[in-house]
Amino acid sequence: MVITEVIEKLDKVRDPNIRDILLYLIKENEKRKEESIKREEFYEFVRTTNENFKKVWEAIDQLTERIDQLTRRMDRLTERVDQLTERMDQLAEAQKKTEGRLDKVIKEQKAMRKEIGGLAHTFGYFLEDRAYKGLPSILKGRFGIEVTQPLKRIYVKGETNRYYEINIFGAGRRGSEEVYIIGECKAKLSKREVDKFIRNIEKFGDRWKGEKILFLVTYQAPPSVAEYVERRGINLIYSYELPL
Repeated sequence: MVITEVIEKLDKVRDPNIRDILLYLIKENEKRKEESIKREEFYEFVRTTNENFKKVWEAIDQLTERIDQLTRRMDRLTERVDQLTERMDQLAEAQKKTEGRLDKVIKEQKAMRKEIGGLAHTFGYFLEDRAYKGLPSILKGRFGIEVTQPLKRIYVKGETNRYYEINIFGAGRRGSEEVYIIGECKAKLSKREVDKFIRNIEKFGDRWKGEKILFLVTYQAPPSVAEYVERRGINLIYSYELPL
């Protein structure tokens, strides 16, 4: 609007040369103003861009620092995992050795139990042999029973065709009455063994008609077990009572 008014005023200048010069100067001035404005806009763009780039680089620096921190933490974590892995390997190796030693101990215990079981059977058979020889005199002196059928080990067949062992079985006579002698030999007597003996007698007792003289022969029996045997109506004989 301003340039248009200036040009209208220039039309009143009579000298065409002067008018042309003034018009040229006015246009150049306007051109320079436009260029100045464009430069200022460019400088502002550059400044704004620089500020934005600065913020971006600051963000990148912060992100880089954060990544470095995370990397260091990952390195420490990796080192820790490696240590734990090594420790787990050591524990696994130790467990393997322990299992090997445990297997050895278990095998040794099994062998020992087998050996002890063999010794127990040996002592048991030895006690039975002594009972076969020594019981007749005890039965006669303590109970007035004369053994008429030699004492021996027998096997009784059950309902499921399973055979049950009775350590000592025989027959005798007390006066005019015939009696049956039924006994069990145990190196060390327990209530469980007493109950097992009673169950067997209850299971097969009706096979022998007549009075049954029940007794248990043992090397030792705790007082509570000895009292339990007496309450169940069973005679208890210790090995030291058997004549050699």
